[in-house]
Amino acid sequence: MTVFCNTENVCNEVIALFALLIDFWSIGKMGLQNNHEAAFLRLEGLLEIILSDLRSAPPTHWTNWMRVALKYIKRRDLAGVRFFLSAHGGMGSFNDWAPLSADGWKADDEARTLARSLSHKNVFDSGCNLISEHRETLAR
Repeated sequence: MTVFCNTENVCNEVIALFALLIDFWSIGKMGLQNNHEAAFLRLEGLLEIILSDLRSAPPTHWTNWMRVALKYIKRRDLAGVRFFLSAHGGMGSFNDWAPLSADGWKADDEARTLARSLSHKNVFDSGCNLISEHRETLAR
């Protein structure tokens, strides 16, 4: 059996699907922005808990690292989220060494989960924004 596929029709269907996705995304964008802000506020609070633990221990570069991450997160800059995440993983990383209390480790676990979520959501939003901005061009 031979199946013929019209490339133009497939492209138009894909574009229509993306347009539908953008419409759904636009409808929920206000709610997502509110969730985005709430996530940043929660992340700020969690980093404050972590910093409080770090300040009570002998000074290390991790205190400054988290201070820098918090500075950018307070500005709603994803660079702070990525900077925070980059402290974790690998030998000698924050989670291998940091002198945190049980509450500090709980805050760190929640902060990592939240930071990953913010990071992934932003990649999705960026893709939707790009498609939305070039909707007419894609439809040609």
